[in-house]
Amino acid sequence: MIEKKNVLIMIPTLNVAGAEKFVVDLAINLNKELFNVKVGILFNSKKTYYGELLEQNDIEIVDFSGKNKFSKFINIKRYLKNNKIDILHTNLNTILFTMFYARKYKIEKRIFTFHSTADRIDSKLKKKLYKYAFNKLNFIPVAISDFIKYTVIKEFKLDSNKIECIYNGVNIKNFSFIEKEIIEPIKLINVGTLYNIKNQQLLINSVKQLIDKGYNIKLMLLGDGQMREELTSLVNELKLGDYVEFVGVVSNVKDYLNDADIYCCSSLVEGLPIAVLEAMACGLPVVTTNAGGIVDIVFNGVNGIIVKDFNISSYVEAIEHLLKNKNIIKEYGVGSRKITEKLTIENCARSYESIYLK
Repeated sequence: MIEKKNVLIMIPTLNVAGAEKFVVDLAINLNKELFNVKVGILFNSKKTYYGELLEQNDIEIVDFSGKNKFSKFINIKRYLKNNKIDILHTNLNTILFTMFYARKYKIEKRIFTFHSTADRIDSKLKKKLYKYAFNKLNFIPVAISDFIKYTVIKEFKLDSNKIECIYNGVNIKNFSFIEKEIIEPIKLINVGTLYNIKNQQLLINSVKQLIDKGYNIKLMLLGDGQMREELTSLVNELKLGDYVEFVGVVSNVKDYLNDADIYCCSSLVEGLPIAVLEAMACGLPVVTTNAGGIVDIVFNGVNGIIVKDFNISSYVEAIEHLLKNKNIIKEYGVGSRKITEKLTIENCARSYESIYLK
């Protein structure tokens, strides 16, 4: 009988966001005959939707939170000293809390997943620590798309063969493709945290121009965040209360995606957004800004339109092209689904397992 490997996947919180979604999906889909999987968090967020989902799947959540940053280090040190961990898989800033303990306690496999472009590391000190982790502490960098891998090579001067590339995956069984007629109002949808980098104000301003041009559309914004109040004020200022709906955080995202016609991504920067993959799995065409790794899953004339800049007029033009050509909405939707059939969460999990066991 094969002895199971103990895997600890680290993420700062279990709040509803992209990297957190990745960790939860991966933890659930790893082969439990090969791995004992636990998820470690730096802030107490067990009672979120993602936390409950992990518990429903019998995955233990290890809470390293404390009164301050120092107490988190102490909690992590104590846990790694007293528990045998074979594989440490870090995400976001958790590598900074664990990297030296990984060496001290001789964890055999150490991994870090880049969820966004490498140039977003926001200080010279952090960049040096990341570089040290890759060059001296045997952490394996994993990029979530080819574009993200390119940024890692550029920022850290690493050889390409030292960087793994594993695309994020989507559960296409949960997000099924339902063919439907395109009827007005045509529904636009965006799923994501309401904060500056997601740039939802571009969507709202674009809807204003499209409404003024006479198009019968509605925008649904799924998610919540620090810009909720500001974005609500913008909607009120533009008198778009009948055309923009703030749905909030919901557990039945797929129902809203199945009810929508076009997925809109307006982000300034992205990694490989799972929200977009889920929309594609539901057969939605994608209108998106040229934001990071999204260019590896959205292709002009195949499953969507990539807007080259962040101008409202350019974004409006892209949406308008679909509104004028409803047959293209269906055609691009089929293209979206075909792409996601290769980017499943099962394929993603198997790829990580091969790194864990290499």
